[in-house]
Amino acid sequence: MLPVQKVAGQQAYTIGFLWQGDFTPSLAKLRSLFFADDTFRALESGVPLANLFNQLHANNNKVQVIAHSLGNMVVNSALTQVAPQTVTNYVMNEAAVPAEAFFQDRGQLQAADSSAQGATNPFLYGFLQAPVRQNYLAAHLAQLGQTDNSIWTQQLSQVLASPGTTPFFRYELFYGNTNPTTTDADALDYTLRWQFQPGQNYGPWLGYFAGNPSNTTIINSFNSADCVLDNVWYIKQLVQSPDRDFGDTISALNYAFANPATPFPQANRSDTASDQEWLFQTNSSAGLYGNIYNYRRWLRLAYWYPATSTAVGASDFKAVFSHNVPMVNYVGSFAGLTDPSGNPITGSTCFQMPNYVPPFDKLTFPFSQLAQALQSHLETHSYLQGVPLPAIWLGYKDIRNALYPTIPDPDPITK
Repeated sequence: MLPVQKVAGQQAYTIGFLWQGDFTPSLAKLRSLFFADDTFRALESGVPLANLFNQLHANNNKVQVIAHSLGNMVVNSALTQVAPQTVTNYVMNEAAVPAEAFFQDRGQLQAADSSAQGATNPFLYGFLQAPVRQNYLAAHLAQLGQTDNSIWTQQLSQVLASPGTTPFFRYELFYGNTNPTTTDADALDYTLRWQFQPGQNYGPWLGYFAGNPSNTTIINSFNSADCVLDNVWYIKQLVQSPDRDFGDTISALNYAFANPATPFPQANRSDTASDQEWLFQTNSSAGLYGNIYNYRRWLRLAYWYPATSTAVGASDFKAVFSHNVPMVNYVGSFAGLTDPSGNPITGSTCFQMPNYVPPFDKLTFPFSQLAQALQSHLETHSYLQGVPLPAIWLGYKDIRNALYPTIPDPDPITK
């Protein structure tokens, strides 16, 4: 804990909060392909962070928070577990969190996300640019039965028809139900995956953090030219939700790329009767998740549900955030993706993918190019650290002024 300044005559301190992210440091260059484990740990790390917030608040401290990328999942998880105004201000910088988590109404979300898609489209890899991205997501959601519960009804019938098998045992273990039927409450949970069940803390991302903007002042620091959120994070939603191993991930990406008309057929679904990703369980502690409903919800958000929206750190989403700080004009111009005003320039895509031609049955997504793509323009996501201070200084000032709007800025530099 370091004293850094005085605010309104009072001593101010900076406290760093570390959590266990980057689950696969031995594969650091491809760690974005192992995002589900990090997401789960972020959600459960919100518990000790909430405890810290409560302690600081009880001591009459004014708490202001800034977080980056998936660290925002930690903070938002914590905010669901503390009283309103425990945290006064929160700068949500480049948040790797689905925007839909802050919306209660899907119609309102779709209107806001359409604007976000338009802002980010110039920076997408060629094979993701509109309308392909939207078509891919719609196909993937259909593969996961978003509007057709019969997929999961049939799968449950398969599981329960084979007592004594691993799928049956896994189902019993997860639900703690030694006499399962196709009509009990657990069966409804298993089959109605996209319909939130009243009284049970399960369901997709929609609305999960919707109460947070009213509990604290959230300042959304965003960058529509963020190559990580625009591309890598979005690919994760398409081919790693539900979670799958590295080889299957590459295979799914290859197939989708080679078959744009039918990118996600049922035959390629990773959640099957013999491999029920829905029931995946990872190590945790009741001291972190509190009750079994939190544990199950976090598992499913991290390992199963894809986001149906853009990442919130890629656009202003002013429908739910009244305080927004755009960074694209600083970061995009430094990275050579935009002009100084933040407008996309010719050739602004984050990574120039080769133009493939038929026969598509021979097509594969070269691993070397995937690795290059995942590493392209990382400074657009970690710019507060990766961009030289003179280039990003005005961005720092914008964040400072959002936190302290009534205190004059001592630095006269404005451009």
